[in-house]
Parts: sequence; C-alpha cells; structure tokens
Amino acid sequence: MLCRAVDEHLASVEDAPRGDIVGLVAPHVGLVYSEAVAAYAYQAVAGRAYDVVVLVGPSHHVEFEGVVIYPRGWFDTPLGDGTVSTDIAEGLLAEYERYLAYRRGRSIACEGGALVAVMRAVARLGAKEARVLRYADSGDVSGEKGAVVGYLAAALGRFVGTPRVSGQTGG
Repeated sequence: MLCRAVDEHLASVEDAPRGDIVGLVAPHVGLVYSEAVAAYAYQAVAGRAYDVVVLVGPSHHVEFEGVVIYPRGWFDTPLGDGTVSTDIAEGLLAEYERYLAYRRGRSIACEGGALVAVMRAVARLGAKEARVLRYADSGDVSGEKGAVVGYLAAALGRFVGTPRVSGQTGG
C-alpha cells in the first residue's frame, strides 16, 4: 500500500531540475500531508548516483545542545534498510567538534538549524543555487487554513535552464 502510494506520487512529478544536485530538502513528517511534496524531492534525484547520502533533521521530541550522529548500523525505512557508514559518521562528528561550542547551535523541533547546516555543507561542495521544486501546507489536504504546517521540496546545486516552481500559492 505504501509503495503504491509512493509510486503514484513519484509518477505525478512533472519536471526535475537539470544539472548537478548536491543537496536536497524534503519534508519528513505528516506523510498524508507531505508525501506529494516529498515526491518532487525524491524524483529529482531518481536514477542519479551518489557516493554518500547524509540525512540531517531536527529533534521533534527532545531539546538538546549539539548534534546526534548515529554511529553504526542501519535505519529501517518502508523501502528497505539504509546502512550507516561508520567512517563517515565519525568524520562528521570530528568536523562538528572542530567548531567552538558557542557556534554549534541548538536543535529544537523544526527550527532552521538542520536546513542551514545542509545549505552550508552543499555550498562547500560547490552548490551555487537552490530550486524550489514544490511547496504546500497541511491545509491543502485538510482544508483548514487557520493554522498550517508548511512542506517544502527543494534542490541545491548547479543548474541549467529556467526554474519552474510547482505547488500551491497559498491563500
């Protein structure tokens, strides 16, 4: 059932950016609300080869100082296991520890820290611009626009051609 829903959303994606995608922003919660938006992010990298994928996200349950890096093992996902590279996890932690404590930041719910970290990392890897692939909010599904949660799919990298944004205009 989940695989079929994912396949249907991926098939509905109109375009993917042309060029080198170095980073990706995709919603991570509220599947019924965010899956159509997330499909635009994942379809943008479908069929492309990457040496490493780093998942970066906020804590939704516990406020803490610093970062949490999963050091070994795998992540269970609906579409299979994602293996953790111990060497890369240790390298990320070593890189983090190079920063002075006051520059390390905090992680609380969906604040922008994870997104800023990704933007800085991909800039160091050569990304020059961001393309919004799709955006929507929970009200687009529920019909309730009084209080909404926003969802964004974006690609970061070096692109060719004119950007095309797909999604709701709000209102």
